[in-house]
Amino acid sequence: MREIDTVILAAGKGSRMKDYTYTIPKCLVPINGKPIIDYILQNLLELGIKRVIFVVGYKKDKLISYIKENYGDKFELEFVINDNIDRENGYSLYCARDCVKTDKFLLLMSDHIVDGEIYNGIRDVAWKGDIILATSEYLYYNDMDDVTRVLLDDDKILHIGKKISEYNAYDTGVFVMSKKVFDVASDLEKQKYKFGVSDIVNECIKRKMAVFAYDISNYFWADIDTPQDIGIFSE
Repeated sequence: MREIDTVILAAGKGSRMKDYTYTIPKCLVPINGKPIIDYILQNLLELGIKRVIFVVGYKKDKLISYIKENYGDKFELEFVINDNIDRENGYSLYCARDCVKTDKFLLLMSDHIVDGEIYNGIRDVAWKGDIILATSEYLYYNDMDDVTRVLLDDDKILHIGKKISEYNAYDTGVFVMSKKVFDVASDLEKQKYKFGVSDIVNECIKRKMAVFAYDISNYFWADIDTPQDIGIFSE
């Protein structure tokens, strides 16, 4: 497998976890004594990933210091500043457009803990399309009212969004994307102030780009959004 960069979106404020994120970014909140981001980065180390691009914003100095201190000798690191975090995570992805060097890249959310085999499997099918999204038939402990829903026809993604009424899978927050996606993100950035990664995916579908799902229903995944999530996943 050719080298593949990893982009991690870590700019958000984590307002629903304000008791924890008052002083630190959400991905530094500990679960079982280990910051959320450590679960992600340790999986990437096992995968042999060499280059990681962080898009940072809220409490960025604390996150940058932690990553450099603990992983500066393990990865080639790059930090991109998003000074407009209210523009949502699609804008954060747009901010990374000039930093990705490989034709395909792994896109991760800094608050999602998943089985490391998901990263390995989705990387192996990166050749298949412009966007590959790891999807699951199962919610596990994730919040139905907050999870992003996906409508599939076999392995082809037809629609994605938190409010769609017709769906048959869930977005786990793990993607492989082609750099072609940045052209779509750049167009949306001119059209909208706020836009999410889901908006980018839907626009790629509209443009008839190759957008597919990679089924990871047999593997665990967790989106850490609330203090209740920390309690559940610490058990």
